[in-house]
Amino acid sequence: MAVFEITNTTDDEMYYPLGIFQTLDDAKKELAKFDDAKEAVADGSDEHEEITVFKREFGWTEHGTVALKIDREMYQEEKDGDWFWRTIAD
Repeated sequence: MAVFEITNTTDDEMYYPLGIFQTLDDAKKELAKFDDAKEAVADGSDEHEEITVFKREFGWTEHGTVALKIDREMYQEEKDGDWFWRTIAD
């Protein structure tokens, strides 16, 4: 049995857990709410954020295994100048 933890991995030296979900699909559904959003997944992200979903087994598991990794950046629309977050890699 495992859980899936959404983690802010933008900073190589410090990771911030953001949420724990029962399935990878549940974690993906929550992350999809931020597609082309005006807010970051993680508080305090400036222009770039890296979000990783780790699969964590119960018991001693170290860091778990990477189930999904998403890179996002702030993007400005040319048409109206609005800023929003967009996924650049997953």
